[in-house]
Amino acid sequence: MGHVRTIGFSILLSLFIITAAHAATAVGTLKEIKTGGGAAPRVEFIADRQPGEVSCYTMPQLLRATVDLYGIEPGHLAPVVPADTSFIKRVTVERKVINDRVLTRATIDLTRDAEISIVPHPVDKARVFAIFKPLKAASAAAPVKKESRKTVTPLSPAPGKAPAAKALEAKTPGKSTVKAPLQPVVSSFGPPPVVSDIRIGKESVEIVAQTAIERFTTFTMTNPGRLVIDIAPGGNSLSVRGVAINRFGVSKLRIGTYPGKVRLVLDADRATFPVHALQRVGSGLKIVFGPFAPGGRK
Repeated sequence: MGHVRTIGFSILLSLFIITAAHAATAVGTLKEIKTGGGAAPRVEFIADRQPGEVSCYTMPQLLRATVDLYGIEPGHLAPVVPADTSFIKRVTVERKVINDRVLTRATIDLTRDAEISIVPHPVDKARVFAIFKPLKAASAAAPVKKESRKTVTPLSPAPGKAPAAKALEAKTPGKSTVKAPLQPVVSSFGPPPVVSDIRIGKESVEIVAQTAIERFTTFTMTNPGRLVIDIAPGGNSLSVRGVAINRFGVSKLRIGTYPGKVRLVLDADRATFPVHALQRVGSGLKIVFGPFAPGGRK
């Protein structure tokens, strides 16, 4: 009798372990994408369950933003083209597997550069908003300096001969008044940014550089949770290799310098990295931790 009970208990324990493992690895499906305009342009992602993690970043040189919804399959959603294309041009999704984790990667094409923040719905956790703060567009052409004119006193011409300047004007009438058309200035990246400070705020960690950080890549890892930020090209002027955070579910930030790039790794104190949004601010990057509200305020 005792042997039968042991077998029964073993079977129940096995079923419990299988069920728990299935629940831990279960993924949801993205059902709908909505866009909105106005003062706070936004993209709403609606799934059938809460994402396990949400990360985002912008690529200003491509006028593009990326939102990763971990634990969510993209389903068969077609690209979304908003009726009002004054800011958001198109939203496309694709399935990705990173470190054995399934996620939906949403690529949002923009008409202007912007900062992005993630705002979970206050009640329905299966709905997530990506809210944009458009940045002021840079001037399309370099400022044109006013022409500097100098008065030149010509030499007295020989008797009976016209001044050389007047003779030239007679051959090319009106040529001196023709203005060349202005050519647009193609934006180019400045000197590589050099990380000079790490600032810990009430709801964020800011990476400060000496010049604007225009080019960077980021991804997350699990067991333990980590956020990796590669700034390339980039450098580092800090004398320390790590900074203690001990907030937001993040224990520390590590800094590594490699030929042509600097890598920053934020270590979480749990298996997955906390929900966050990555924003460009001034001459640096800010990692804002949830919950979020428009403009980065709680």
